[in-house]
Amino acid sequence: MEISPVVGRWVHSVTPPPPSPLLFSTRPITNYQSPATNSVSATTTNTRTLRIHSQDRPSTMSSPNSKEYISISHQDRHSAMLDIQQSGDLQLALSRSGEVLRVQDFNIVMRQFGKQNRLKDLSQVFEWMQQHEKLNFASYSSYIKLMGKNLHPNKALELYNSIEDRFIRVNPSVCNSILGCLTKNGKLEKSFELFRLMKQDGLVPDVVTYSTLLSGCTKVQDGYTKATELVQELKHKGLQMDSVIYGTLISVCASCNQCKEAERYFNQMKTEGHIPNVFHYSSLLNAYSMDGNYEKAEEIFKEMKSAGLVLNKVVLTTLLKVYVRGGLFEKARVLLNELEALGYAEEEMPYCLLMDGLSKSGQIDEAKLVFAEMKRRNVKTDGYSYSIMISAFCRYGLLDDARQLASEFEADYEKYDVVILNTMLCAYCRTGEMENVMNLMKKMDKLAINPDQNTFHILIKYFVKEKLYMLAFKTLQDMHNRGQLPDEEICSNLIFYLGKTGAHSEAYIIYNMLRYSKKPMCKDLHEKVLYILIAGRLYKDAYVVFKDNARLISRPAMKRFSSSFMRFGNINLINDVMKTIHNSGYKIGQGLFSMAITRYISQPEKKDLLLQLLEWMSGQGYVVDPSTRNLILKNSGMFGRQQTAEILSKQHMMSRTLKTKVTVRFDPPNNQILRYPTSPANHFSSTMNTPYPTPITPSQTRIGWIGTGVMGAAMASRLLTAGYHLSIYARTPSKTLSLQSQGAHLVDSPSKVAQSSDVIFTMLGHPSDVRQIVLENPDSILSSINPGSVIIDHTSSHPDLAKQIFNAAREKNCWAVDAPVSGGDIGARDGKLAILAGGDEAVVKWLTPLFNLMGKPNYLGVAGSGQSCKIANQITVGGSLLGLSEGLMFAEAAGLDKWLWLQAVKGGAAGSSVMDLFGERMIGRDFRPGGFAEYMVKDLGMGLDVVEEDGGQVAVLPGAGLCKQLFSGMVANGDGKLGTQGLITVIERINGKS
Repeated sequence: MEISPVVGRWVHSVTPPPPSPLLFSTRPITNYQSPATNSVSATTTNTRTLRIHSQDRPSTMSSPNSKEYISISHQDRHSAMLDIQQSGDLQLALSRSGEVLRVQDFNIVMRQFGKQNRLKDLSQVFEWMQQHEKLNFASYSSYIKLMGKNLHPNKALELYNSIEDRFIRVNPSVCNSILGCLTKNGKLEKSFELFRLMKQDGLVPDVVTYSTLLSGCTKVQDGYTKATELVQELKHKGLQMDSVIYGTLISVCASCNQCKEAERYFNQMKTEGHIPNVFHYSSLLNAYSMDGNYEKAEEIFKEMKSAGLVLNKVVLTTLLKVYVRGGLFEKARVLLNELEALGYAEEEMPYCLLMDGLSKSGQIDEAKLVFAEMKRRNVKTDGYSYSIMISAFCRYGLLDDARQLASEFEADYEKYDVVILNTMLCAYCRTGEMENVMNLMKKMDKLAINPDQNTFHILIKYFVKEKLYMLAFKTLQDMHNRGQLPDEEICSNLIFYLGKTGAHSEAYIIYNMLRYSKKPMCKDLHEKVLYILIAGRLYKDAYVVFKDNARLISRPAMKRFSSSFMRFGNINLINDVMKTIHNSGYKIGQGLFSMAITRYISQPEKKDLLLQLLEWMSGQGYVVDPSTRNLILKNSGMFGRQQTAEILSKQHMMSRTLKTKVTVRFDPPNNQILRYPTSPANHFSSTMNTPYPTPITPSQTRIGWIGTGVMGAAMASRLLTAGYHLSIYARTPSKTLSLQSQGAHLVDSPSKVAQSSDVIFTMLGHPSDVRQIVLENPDSILSSINPGSVIIDHTSSHPDLAKQIFNAAREKNCWAVDAPVSGGDIGARDGKLAILAGGDEAVVKWLTPLFNLMGKPNYLGVAGSGQSCKIANQITVGGSLLGLSEGLMFAEAAGLDKWLWLQAVKGGAAGSSVMDLFGERMIGRDFRPGGFAEYMVKDLGMGLDVVEEDGGQVAVLPGAGLCKQLFSGMVANGDGKLGTQGLITVIERINGKS
């Protein structure tokens, strides 16, 4: 029994499924008046009649099964449907006849409007249905399907989210319709996200659901991966793959250049008993076209003929594409003639394929002949043939031909799209036709054609070339406002020219566009913008750039910024700038403090800020110089005599304390970075101030070890094997189980390691880890170290950090040695590491018994020298790994046996430890880490960042830069945890080998 609403009341009736309007009788209905005569009264009469049938008649007469009831209800509904479909005023028709109709009737009306392409009327009917709550699941699915691409995906999502009935929300038909709308409009990511939410709500997807989502995978870069996930899920749910699913999968494989997978699915489909149709064959042909595999394409073509399938336009055009991609231009010409004879070449696509292939292979004259033949035959064009030829002319420097062809198209055709417009723009820009460029931009506006990223890039480059920098800036702003991300190289160039011409604010606006795009930025750009802002006296903005990127800013740039800000920047931010400089790892020179204090004294109302600065200076160990001290005394009236005395007393006490310490100063006015004081009394003595610890022996020397990764665990294990007692700490205790089984004692903090050790080793991942473990954490090593103890840092870290640790250790009456190692996991395991030590030479010699267990110690010089040596080592290793990777790649491409090649060159000039360690691993695809690839990025990055202390000269390292870029590619590919020998995978990717 069905329940249907009639004029606001519920009436029970047994009815068959709603027939289409064509099945209703068209004979006159006695109690329905024509809308033309008396529409309102007719509706009133019908309404009254229905109410009588539903309420006022005796029960014997009002039975829903009575013929009279069914006839009247049927007649009224039929007439109401005709009224709505035929009325010139749809809204009026809905108001007078809509209440008579059931949901099913409205769905029929919508389908009729859809067939007649009356989409505006369709939307109006659906809106009326929403307002009057006459909807079921078929209403939603029909409306979305009938509207097709005319329904904006965002509107479709709003419609779906407005559905309150959970059962309708998870109805497969409704879900499939909304997902189809999103995929057809290229919103695959949104469709996948919505699909996930639908399943959480209770959707049980069917085969159509998966087929709908698969169809969208043909249009995205990672479509094959997504398609594979969908197929696995489909099989997991026990659904059977039909011929439609297989056809879509083959098409996805073709579009994603997965030819072998397309073949596999095609054969699997036949094995399961599905008979391939033209769509399956054409999709497989398209897969073969990706690499021009004409031999297999011809086999498939013969198979189609033998199967009796019609070789339609799509199949023949796809085969032509295969021939073009395979370089068989003569065969392509013959097939083009065949297409012409069959009447399949009335549109430009086959000509475009051949022209594009010929022009890209350098046969520009042959491409011109094909284009001329197409024009002679008056082939219908949408502009793509012109676009191909204009691009070809630009590519080969035939700029006059390009400009002439662009003008010809503009004169003869009115139909444009963004592709042809970009091509024409490129031609006009290359030839300097400013007037034509501007006219073409006006035409884009007039035709409401939205520019794409390529459009903006063409225009910006052209305007920069013509030195129209502000026009380029406004174009870039327009691009950004439209939600498109600008290219960093284009932005960087424009920033440079804007800064050069005094447009400092505009340069900063572009910088912020890149900054907030969340895309990685070149570190040099931050510094470039900082200099521009300083030149433009935009000190507040300069401070923002400096604060956010302090550790990426070079020392000269930092000096320029700090001294400029102290003189001219916002006085309220001076203290913040001081703290930022200090927190970036540098001590601040007295000259900078003097400038700040002088500015504060010149503005007595800023007394509180000056007091805060002086208080902070004392807390951080800074003192004022004598001239600044005298200046404070001279202006004691600002503070009062008592407060002035307290301030200077604190400064005096701090000064006395510092006389026994080593300072590290950053002194912009003197244009110097002072890592050691100039006073002879403060230099380190080569003689220890404390006695050496007891000579190192396994029975007496207590060892602490922090860092139990691949290298650290192997090195610590050798000390345990030699009989030393080890206290160990690791952030991941499970990594210490092997060492504990050898007798090591696990403690729960670095400070406890320090308390129980005479010698403390660290072998960590990054300099930031070293800083935290040794210096900064509340339970750091230096917080609890015993006098006379020695810290040895084996981590590949920064030379400046090594010096900071050395100085901090000496303040605790201890010692520190920076001793990074080289040799990988095999060297660590076999005790054959190269140990590169910096620090006090006597301490390094004293540590020799321990170092000898792990490898060969090499003393390089003062603190930081070991780390500098390791950076140079990594630069050398990186270059060797790159050479080895490329050598293996070339050997393979030349058809050599890689194993034989390796053995042949090992003994010659190409032989090296890198080849011995990693050659066989690369060939055997053994990428287990000795040192992680991501650590190589860090080490090379430190090398590229280092500036020599005295001359301030940057070491130019092009090879290291390239190696860092390639190792960064490994990390970006998700391979950062592989060994450094995995670099060969990047070289393979570049060469198209997966």
